[in-house]
Amino acid sequence: LEASQAELEAAKVTLQDAVTEWTRAQISFSADITELKGELAESRGEIQSRNAALEATQAEVSAAELRLQDALAESERAQIAYSDDIAALKGEIAQNTEDLKRSSAALFASQTDLKAFELRLEHALNEGKRGQGELAETRKQVTQITLEKEELIAKQSCTK
Repeated sequence: LEASQAELEAAKVTLQDAVTEWTRAQISFSADITELKGELAESRGEIQSRNAALEATQAEVSAAELRLQDALAESERAQIAYSDDIAALKGEIAQNTEDLKRSSAALFASQTDLKAFELRLEHALNEGKRGQGELAETRKQVTQITLEKEELIAKQSCTK
């Protein structure tokens, strides 16, 4: 009986040690759970913060996409306007080319007319020079006749 009682006492001590160990483990486990809950709450806060940043980034990306679409639409409008301007300029160039051809033809005709005029003018100048020569000869003759007439008149005056 005494041996059983000693074994029972030893079993009680072992049981108390086990309960104490289990209580310590439960306290440690509770502390670990509390720490993990804190980490979980911190992680949730980080996740919420990251989600907010992601949403803000997504809003920025959406705004950038809208600006890009607007820029593309404006670029397309500008391309159409530039195409219209280029077509108009090509039309003006074609018209100017035609005008230049007509002007070149008119200039060539004017140059031809000028050459013909220069030839007629040269001919008239030559005729004028010839006429001047004849006029000078006629003047000489008139002067000679005038001198002869004056001599005759002088001789007639002397004879009278």
